[in-house]
Amino acid sequence: MKRFSFILSLFTLATLVSCGNNAPIDHSSDVDLGKFEGNNYTCEEIGWSTEYPETWKITKKESLEHQTAKRDVESEVDEAKSTTIKRLLAYQKDFNNNFQSTIEPFKGKSEAEYNHAKKNLREMSYTKYYDAGIRVDTAASQLKIGNITFDCFQINLFDKNAKAYAHQLLYSAIIKDYYFSAIIAYDNDRDKDKMLNAFKKSKFN
Repeated sequence: MKRFSFILSLFTLATLVSCGNNAPIDHSSDVDLGKFEGNNYTCEEIGWSTEYPETWKITKKESLEHQTAKRDVESEVDEAKSTTIKRLLAYQKDFNNNFQSTIEPFKGKSEAEYNHAKKNLREMSYTKYYDAGIRVDTAASQLKIGNITFDCFQINLFDKNAKAYAHQLLYSAIIKDYYFSAIIAYDNDRDKDKMLNAFKKSKFN
């Protein structure tokens, strides 16, 4: 399914970031929806407002497009089917520690369809690593921000010595007729907390 191909492609993105002098950078071209003011990002479509760490960088849109196209070819998914998915805020400290978010129209669909989509995503996420011979452990939970309850799926990856070396938190919820997804990828608790705390401080109007 198109959503899952796009979301899974974010796990292995080759992240090119905005850089340069100290002049304000216009990041509007790096998202499909939303606007920036300083380190504040807002998306009117879902009433979302959030701040990202000032010293972190916005992930450039072309790096996401490159990885999405590559993964779609590998999985024989028609790239045209991804046109309904809109990229929202994406930022990073480095390759292993980054935040990504997207929305896709979900109007008219039932709670059962949402639960089915959520189940498929989790199964595909687990299988992706298991089939690659990577030891993986998962856990499910929920997170409430304001009046929105997000379903969370945590993925922990282990090396051959059973040491965890990478983690991902997958958040999803239906917000104003959109399927919202956010991914926090990290390899240390300090950067995880920075991204997670920023997400927890989000405002959804």
